[in-house]
Amino acid sequence: MRLIEWLIEGVRHVILSFLPDERDLIEWELKKIDELRGKISKSDLVQTQRAIEEASQIEDVEAAIEHLKQAAKKLACPVCRALHLHMIDYLLYYDTITRLREKGVKESDIDKIFKEKFEPQIKKRLEDIKRELLVDDYSYREAKGKFVEILKNTLS
Repeated sequence: MRLIEWLIEGVRHVILSFLPDERDLIEWELKKIDELRGKISKSDLVQTQRAIEEASQIEDVEAAIEHLKQAAKKLACPVCRALHLHMIDYLLYYDTITRLREKGVKESDIDKIFKEKFEPQIKKRLEDIKRELLVDDYSYREAKGKFVEILKNTLS
């Protein structure tokens, strides 16, 4: 009887050793997701670059933001949608700083006024847009480096 139990346990152990553990399954799933994201993002990235270029040509900031939002809603890639969100963030920041300068606010006071008065409003608006575009925190962080690269290429 013990010999049979020992053999069964040995066979069970051998069979289980061929099955992937939970960590292997998670790594495999993440690899597949990254592959899929890469396939999707190549076409979406081209559309994103085009949308950013088009938005940079629009004089009205609100119209440019709306253009970026509508373009982002058509994308499947979450990182590409996050790129649009970064551009919206940049537009809001740049527009606010420009308006403060046009009002004659001293350069030394601009940062202080921006942080106290405008930054909380912009952050709230960005959070609302972030939810609207279904952008998660991971994609937003991942897109930051790509955004700077695209912005340099677009504006140069």
